[in-house]
Amino acid sequence: MENTLRILGKTYKVRFVDKVDEEDSLGLCKAADQEILLRIEQPQDCLRDTLLHEIVHALDYQLHLDLKERQVHCIAMGIVAVLLDNPEFAQSWNSMKHIDA
Repeated sequence: MENTLRILGKTYKVRFVDKVDEEDSLGLCKAADQEILLRIEQPQDCLRDTLLHEIVHALDYQLHLDLKERQVHCIAMGIVAVLLDNPEFAQSWNSMKHIDA
């Protein structure tokens, strides 16, 4: 299965694979190749976390933020928590409009 994802104007291939690397990681962002690898054998809730984690790595690479792995982890987990705790927000994101008071 292969998908694409636009990240800061770049098109990343998102590929589901049996093995990401020798460390048995759940995901890997190969930013220079514009590719995100996700291990196919992981629980569905972990898959969302892993994908967002790798997206943060792509942002870090493109923006030259030099984030530490813990910072990437915390940012991704925080965004996942906001989206899961506010499903109506996640669903209405694209149609959100400013409402004049």
